[in-house]
Order: sequence, then C-alpha cells, then structure tokens
Amino acid sequence: MVIVKRDIEEKLKTPSQEKLIFQLLQSKAIKKLEFEGFYKKTLKQIITCYDASCMINYLLATIKYRKRFLSSKCKARAKCVYCGKTEELQRYFSLPMRQQMFMCFNCEDKFQDNRQELAIENVENGNRETLEK
Repeated sequence: MVIVKRDIEEKLKTPSQEKLIFQLLQSKAIKKLEFEGFYKKTLKQIITCYDASCMINYLLATIKYRKRFLSSKCKARAKCVYCGKTEELQRYFSLPMRQQMFMCFNCEDKFQDNRQELAIENVENGNRETLEK
C-alpha cells in the first residue's frame, strides 16, 4: 500500500487574481455595501489560489446575472409602430418581416382601412399576386 502525502503548502493567490478581483469589485453591478464587505474579505480571508478563483467565479456570475435581469432593457415598454403610444396596444405578428408589431387601437383601425382600400384597388386592377402574398 502506497501512501501519498499531500502538499501542506497551498499556492497563494497570484497578483493577477488579486487585480482581477479588485476590477470586478469596481463594477457598477456591485453595490456599495457589498463592495465594502468583499473588500474586507479579500484582504483578510482570501489567501489561497483556490479561494481567489471561487471569489472571481462568484463575482462574474453576480455581475452577469444583474446585467441580464436588472438592466434597463427589461423595463422597456412596447410602443405603437406608427404613432409611438404606449397605451391600449395590440400585438401583431408581421409575416413578411417575421417580427412582432404593436399597434394602438386608433392606428389599427387606420391600418385595416388602408389594407381594405389596397385590396379593392388590386382587385380592380386584376393584380391577384399581391393579395395572395
């Protein structure tokens, strides 16, 4: 039976890891109270390379999560395609453009009237290809 001795000495955190931790702590996604708490922990408790890598992974995950779910993009409101109103909207799927369109009730009535007028003109001109599309 072979007994393998573990190295009691563990690797200390590298200067590049320490630099990266402080850069991540200065991100806008990290709040002031969290910054102060993490700063104290990095000075006193994070000594080994493993601890530093765990701290870096945690900070990266926190920053990515907050940028994704707490950004201003998720708070954006839908607007009418024609007039820009944000109230009384109806959602439509535009087949030619393959994207969603939002229209308010006033613009929806105008849009339907315009489509009917174009259809009548096309029928009168004998242009059925545009109707089928």
